[in-house]
Amino acid sequence: MSFLLSLLLLPVALFGAQPAFVIRGEIVERDGLARRASLVEQGIPIAPMPEADALRLRLAGTPGFVEPEARDENGMVRWLRVTALAAIPAHGSLPVTIERGPARAPALDLRRSAEGVTAVTPHYTLSLRQPGYMQLAAGGKRFLDGPWSVELIADARGVLWGANLGAFAPQGIEIEEQAPHRATVLLKGLLAGGRMPCELRLHVNTLSLRIRYDWRLTNLTGRKTWLRRYALRLPLAAPFPVTADFLDDWGKGAGIRATDGGRALLIGGLDMPPDGGYYTGQVPDIHRLFHKGMSRTFRGTLIPGGAAADAAEAQAPLDLVLPPQYYSDVKALPESGGKVTFGEFEKPIRAAAEWLISHQWRGTLWWGEWYREWDESRNEGVQEASNGHSPLAPLYHY
Repeated sequence: MSFLLSLLLLPVALFGAQPAFVIRGEIVERDGLARRASLVEQGIPIAPMPEADALRLRLAGTPGFVEPEARDENGMVRWLRVTALAAIPAHGSLPVTIERGPARAPALDLRRSAEGVTAVTPHYTLSLRQPGYMQLAAGGKRFLDGPWSVELIADARGVLWGANLGAFAPQGIEIEEQAPHRATVLLKGLLAGGRMPCELRLHVNTLSLRIRYDWRLTNLTGRKTWLRRYALRLPLAAPFPVTADFLDDWGKGAGIRATDGGRALLIGGLDMPPDGGYYTGQVPDIHRLFHKGMSRTFRGTLIPGGAAADAAEAQAPLDLVLPPQYYSDVKALPESGGKVTFGEFEKPIRAAAEWLISHQWRGTLWWGEWYREWDESRNEGVQEASNGHSPLAPLYHY
C-alpha cells in the first residue's frame, strides 16, 4: 500500500466511518380506499440529535421530506415532522425509511411583498393581497377570487345578551411559518368591534394539490353569546372539492354550502339548531353557545383541480407506523429502552384506547372547541390537551 493511500485511510481507521442512521416504518391504509396520492403529515420522536444533523435527513421509499419539529431543553431535536405523498392499494402498506441524504422534494416558491404573499407550487398558485384578498388558481383555472370573510348571525338570546357583531374587517396577511418545502400563511380578521377575532390558516406544500386550512373564531366579548350561524366565507370562482374534518360531529345544520348564486362558499355552522344537553348522546348537543373566552376551530382541505376521489382520501388520513420498541428505545415511552409489553393487561388497555379514540377525544363540547372560560375562571391557564380538545388526548391518559 502506498504511503499516500495509507494517509488517506488513516482518519477512517482511527475514528471509523459515520454510522448509518435509518428509521424504518410503513405507511398503512386502514379505510379500504385505493390511494393515488394521499398526503401524510405526522410527527415522530427521535433520540436527541443536533439540529444540523436533523436538517440532513430525508424520506426514502415515496416522495416526501423530513424536518426538525420540536426540541428539548438542551436545544437537541427530539421530534421530526414527516411529510409524504403515498400511493397505496386498499388495506395495503408502503415501507419507508428516514435516512441521511438530501431531500427529494421540490422547493416552495414563496414570495413576500408589501402588497401580500404569493405561494407557487407545481400544482397551484395561491395569491394573497393585503388586507384580505385571495386568489387560488390551478391548471390555468381560477377557483377562488375575491375577499374572504366570516359570517355571524346571533340568535335571540345572543341579541338580548348584547351581541353587536358588526361587519367583518380583514386585518392583514402574514407568513406564520416557512420551511423549504411548505409554509403556513395566516389571514386575520375582526368582528364585534374587535372582540371576536377570526383567523384563517392556509398550509401549503409542494408535494400535493391539497391545501389544508383551519379557521378559528374566538369570543372575547367578555360574556357568553349564542350564534345560529358562524361560517367561513370563501370567494368561489369555480366549483372544486372542499372537505371539512369531523363533519358528523358538528351536528345538524353544520357543513359546507355554496351561496350567492355560486359566488361564495360557506364552511362551518350554517343553520345551527337550538342547544340540547351535554350528556344526551355520544357528542354533546351544544351548537350555538359560545362561552366567553371560548374558541371554535374548524379544519379541512381545499383541493383545486381535484376530484371526488381526492376528497375521500383527504377525509381518511393515513398513518406512518413505527415498531412499538422504537418508541421505547428513543425514550418517548415510560419504558425508556425496556421491552414494550402490556402483559396480561393488553386486552383491557386496547379496549380502553379504542373507546377513547372514538369518544372522549372529541372534547367537552365537540371537536374544535376550546373551552377557555373554565381556565379563565380558575386561573389555571389555557391548555388544549388538559380539557380533552386535542386529537392526541387519548395519549395523555396513560
